[in-house]
Amino acid sequence: MDGRERAVVAVPPWTGLASGMRMRFVLLASVALLAACSTPELKEAELVEMLVKPTSGVLGGFALGDSWSKLKAEHDPRYSVRDDTFKQLRRDLGSPGEEGFFVGFTLDGDTVQSIDASIYGSKANTAVVRQALDVLGAHFVARVGPGECVPTGPKGQPVCHWASKDGKIEAEASFLLMDDPPPLTADLSVRVGPGTSK
Repeated sequence: MDGRERAVVAVPPWTGLASGMRMRFVLLASVALLAACSTPELKEAELVEMLVKPTSGVLGGFALGDSWSKLKAEHDPRYSVRDDTFKQLRRDLGSPGEEGFFVGFTLDGDTVQSIDASIYGSKANTAVVRQALDVLGAHFVARVGPGECVPTGPKGQPVCHWASKDGKIEAEASFLLMDDPPPLTADLSVRVGPGTSK
């Protein structure tokens, strides 16, 4: 070459396309990573709507004696069904067991014998989980009967109990705030079942 000639390099026609696709992939991966790192919001209004507002039953519109077959066929569409060794209606906002809540059922055949619920959250959601105890407390006073909460453990975390006047139904709840090891998480465990005078 004498300096006036230029070397011609063959550039495949898809090179620009591949570069653009790589850029799109990087952007999509970044968005997915940010979404994975953010904590889904646990909303008190949704907890109240799904667990307290239903006018029937003792928790979430569910009652002792209900049919599991009917519950899993007619549940609120926001729940997903777990029907293996565990019988649950789940409202997971992220990875199961990290943000959200579930209602579980102990059965005799197809009949609900007791109802358990767990409301769980991390980071900012811990405040909503704690507020849920107050909301459910007022709910159980109205639906079950009088009750009380007592502080337990070194942190004075509440454990509560309500019982119907005839002794046929009881409700229990315990709130646990955990920060060791980090991150900060909270869990509210609830159980409704037959009382001592069933």
